[in-house]
Amino acid sequence: MPIAQLISPQALDLKKEQAGLVILDCRFALEDPVYGQRSYAEGHIAGSSFADLERDLSGPVIKGVTGRHPLPEPGQLVERLQAWGINAECSSSTAA
Repeated sequence: MPIAQLISPQALDLKKEQAGLVILDCRFALEDPVYGQRSYAEGHIAGSSFADLERDLSGPVIKGVTGRHPLPEPGQLVERLQAWGINAECSSSTAA
């Protein structure tokens, strides 16, 4: 399965020593919802955290109202982001 990348491995390697860098592994496959967690367990970038699309990055699905993966409530999302080390101290220049 091809993997989409928001940043190339080479670009990430240049940033890996940057203070405050947070790496989230968000792999997901619609046809196999446990693909991401399984792939993360099999191997991932050292120091990265796994962010599950359905459990961590989506709110409740309400048939006929929301899409497949609606955004969670803002407070819940903030809590999850903070648990991964993302906070107001992270600058937009470190986002990849």
